[in-house]
Amino acid sequence: SPTSVPPRYTKAVEYWGYYNGQTTNSNLVPPGQFGSETYGGANRNPVLSYAQAGTLQKLHFPTGGYNEFIYELHEHVNPISQVTTTIGGLRLETIKTFEAAMNQVNEKTFLYEDAKIQRKLRFDEIKYTKKKVSGQEFTCASYYRYSNNRSTAVDSDISYGKVTEKQVHNGVDNGYTVNVFINEDISTLDPVSVAAINNGKLDYQGIYDENNNLVQETDNFYTKASLSTVSGPFTDLNGAYFTTNETVIGYRKRTGPQTGQQSYE
Repeated sequence: SPTSVPPRYTKAVEYWGYYNGQTTNSNLVPPGQFGSETYGGANRNPVLSYAQAGTLQKLHFPTGGYNEFIYELHEHVNPISQVTTTIGGLRLETIKTFEAAMNQVNEKTFLYEDAKIQRKLRFDEIKYTKKKVSGQEFTCASYYRYSNNRSTAVDSDISYGKVTEKQVHNGVDNGYTVNVFINEDISTLDPVSVAAINNGKLDYQGIYDENNNLVQETDNFYTKASLSTVSGPFTDLNGAYFTTNETVIGYRKRTGPQTGQQSYE
């Protein structure tokens, strides 16, 4: 990236920790007001050009070609107002592949849908306490604003239930692939439940040609299997294993219909 990486302890960061170029920030507290009191003032809004500091922009191949990576900020649609909001962090928008020997350009563009914010970025809390001064009792309110601890089991700040990959070859539409993922709100799930472990896995994939004809589709079903009876390896939720009634279990992907012949990975 042409943008220089900021100092390690810079306060010029948006809510998810990406650089936003606001070097005048003297702290990390965004502007707020409690009663007649104001506090904070840090600009934590995301800025795409600065957020790309330190990111991979181009990858060269020994054959002379290269890949070019184009990024965009994450977006989230409010389920009530249906307003789209830019919320920071980076996701891939397009990958361009240049093949020098054949003078070809291939593009893969990603369209994201069904976004879920998996980690709340900021918490507001009011605590009330009672105090006595010279025999008189007063109720005092304390206002706290703080960020969530990032060292949790949540793999990503945001997840998407549907990602469409559009293929273009030398300017000509070359079809697209629709990927549908299991995408539940992780805060509603038991971290070691089957639902939580399967969250984020590919649920369905459909491959379409340039005329929008479906040419191939795959439905994935995930089943629990005991390691004592089925060969592994089983690695889920960052490679962790879980035990139920002292039996180690894992989860595997089954491709094909729920009945009849299936293939396992």
